[in-house]
Amino acid sequence: MAVAAACGLAGWLDRCEPQPYVRVEPLLVAEIVVDQAYDRRRFRHPVRHLRLRADLDPADVERWRT
Repeated sequence: MAVAAACGLAGWLDRCEPQPYVRVEPLLVAEIVVDQAYDRRRFRHPVRHLRLRADLDPADVERWRT
């Protein structure tokens, strides 16, 4: 059990084997709340979903850069 917990990212994944990368096109815009604790290309605390933004098109939003 401890091995599976060590493999996931903050409890989000429960499998140690690599997962396939699937690139998708953005269809919706969501507003989220995050804090500034960003470490090793991921947030250290949960990201909270606020709402979908029907008033925005994905082309109107600047892409996230890592």
